[in-house]
Amino acid sequence: MTIQTHKAASFRVLLRVPTQGRAKLFLFGKTAPKGGPLIDTSPTAQAPACEGAAGSFYCRASYEPLPKGTYTWRIRWLGKGQAHVELTVRW
Repeated sequence: MTIQTHKAASFRVLLRVPTQGRAKLFLFGKTAPKGGPLIDTSPTAQAPACEGAAGSFYCRASYEPLPKGTYTWRIRWLGKGQAHVELTVRW
């Protein structure tokens, strides 16, 4: 999913993925934060922003205003088969 902002914008995300696998959420763009995934549902080092219930991880993240520009969200799924993934982005 790609979003283009015309002025600085803060954002909040909610990612829902199955617990039977691993998901990584990345944000790409010329002025996007660097340093790896925003959310990583690794079973060995689960992010404190993730909660597990009824077979799903619910993960939250937020960022302060980013400069105007084009941003692309990418989810990488590492698990057996396909997964039902929900991503909610609020700018």
